Amino acid sequence: MLQLSKIRPGTFFAACLLLVVSCQSATTWAKGPACPAYEQLRPLLNSERIESCFGSYGVEVLSQEGRLRVSSLYSLNGDERITRTLALSEFAPDLPDSLKNAYQAIRAGASMGATLETAGWRVDKRQRHLGELALSKASGCFSSPPEPECGQNLAVQVYDLYAIKGKEVVRFALLAELHDPRYLTLPDLQHIYAATAGQLQQPDADSKQMLRQLAEVCAQP
Repeated sequence: MLQLSKIRPGTFFAACLLLVVSCQSATTWAKGPACPAYEQLRPLLNSERIESCFGSYGVEVLSQEGRLRVSSLYSLNGDERITRTLALSEFAPDLPDSLKNAYQAIRAGASMGATLETAGWRVDKRQRHLGELALSKASGCFSSPPEPECGQNLAVQVYDLYAIKGKEVVRFALLAELHDPRYLTLPDLQHIYAATAGQLQQPDADSKQMLRQLAEVCAQP
């Protein structure tokens, strides 16, 4: 279990405070200045998708302990970092030597998917669950309630990230991601993953555990 005391004081709160400050329509891609159409979003990494929508992308590791990492995937508004996705990652144990360098770079703070692709691996996100986390369970992220048009829930997805190179297929990490509604909502995710969305409504045991841990992180006072 992630020890919340390991999160650097103030850093996580600042990231979460920027997660939702105002919302536009949750059903249109006018949320970012240049978001591509749904069918173009499907193969993109978070880094590519956020940069496509908001013109910039960065990642900040907020906490790391054992095989668990909490990170903020953000875009810039001037000098201000706006978290678009808050990611809880659980790295797989006993990764092969072929992934050692990429793994070390990621643990040092590099973006997961982009680092793997740069190292010649293909990234395959195998969705486990698409759902929502009630704002009431993320109240510790905000100093004041979000704008009413944000709704009462934030979109969350849980998936296994596989790294593939030739005949080598490696389960690299299990991730739970909480999204800024100006970036992704549950209807957005259901549209992007339309082929399997109907099978992803009920979380399995691993997904439930990740969602519980994500809720703990968001309850950080």
